[in-house]
Amino acid sequence: MATAAAAAPLARAREKCAPQRLTLKRLRSIPGIGLVGATAIAATITDPKAFRSGRDMAAWIGLVPREDSTGGKQKLGQISKRGDRYLRRILVVGACAVLRYARHKPEKYPWLTRLLARKPFKVVLIGPVRIHRNVF
Repeated sequence: MATAAAAAPLARAREKCAPQRLTLKRLRSIPGIGLVGATAIAATITDPKAFRSGRDMAAWIGLVPREDSTGGKQKLGQISKRGDRYLRRILVVGACAVLRYARHKPEKYPWLTRLLARKPFKVVLIGPVRIHRNVF
C-alpha cells in the first residue's frame, strides 16, 4: 500500500508532462535533433504561435536574415546574433552530424550528397540548419 501511495504523485506528474513528451518526440524525429536539441528548442520556444512562420523563428534565433518586405519588394536585413546562442549552436552541431552521416551513406540524403559535391562543407552546413526552421 505504501508503494501505491508513493507512485500516485509520479503518475500525476507523468500525465501533466505528456503533451511536452509528445512535443519532444516530434522534435527528435527531425534528423540532426536529438534529446538535447529537442529539450533546448522546447524550453526556449514555449509558444511557437508567437512567430508568423518558421522563417521568423529562424530569424529570431539568428539563422537567416530578418525580412522587411513591403509592397512586394523583398528587403533582407542582416543575420543578427541576438538570438539564443546555445540553441543556434545545438542546431549547427546537429546539422554537422547530418552532413557527416550523408557523406558515409549518400543514398540516405542524395540532395545533400549532390550539394556537397558542388559546395564547401561549411556552406552546405547552413542548409540543414535553415531547414530546421520548419521545427514548428
